[in-house]
Amino acid sequence: MSYNVHFQTDSSYKNVKYGQGTVYSSGCGPASLCNALDALGIAKVTVKTMCAYAVSVGARVTGGTDESTLLKHAAKKYGFTYRTTSKNAELLAHLKAGGVAILHGGSSHKLFSNSGHFVCAVKASGETITVLDSYWYNNKYTSSELRKQKIKVLVKGVVTTSLYQCGLATADRAPSYYLISKAAKQPTTNTTTNATTNK
Repeated sequence: MSYNVHFQTDSSYKNVKYGQGTVYSSGCGPASLCNALDALGIAKVTVKTMCAYAVSVGARVTGGTDESTLLKHAAKKYGFTYRTTSKNAELLAHLKAGGVAILHGGSSHKLFSNSGHFVCAVKASGETITVLDSYWYNNKYTSSELRKQKIKVLVKGVVTTSLYQCGLATADRAPSYYLISKAAKQPTTNTTTNATTNK
């Protein structure tokens, strides 16, 4: 399956402000949500738009994005549900059931970045996890022995790694995982209103 990856590192975002930084440098939280919504077929939202939304709901904080605040507001706007966990088994079960997840990478196990970073997990095959990474640059995943050994690059922005490595990469963040699902559609009820009312 191919994925439409939303990149914060689009050159047009280098000078677009996002709080005290730019979309390019600091937009991984909103970008990961863009990737999650797209992967679930809910909405296609640009990273710039989602960053502006994050600011509007108070989710842009010093040092990055308060993902819990962003998701709380975005869930109502875009129609999804989410819950948090730091358990690998729950992440795996959720992905295998068709959900996606935002992973909060930390700074102790520098798998996805050298400091805090959000990425989006979209699939599990066995215990191999497919991840969409919005912060992309040439040779990112060959820049350290850890990344060369533990990450496989499929195409630009799409990588695979093990469930175990996801756990290590998020171990110093709480929660580690935001599990996102499409909201269940409410059943429509038949009404006996005048059919010509809204014509």
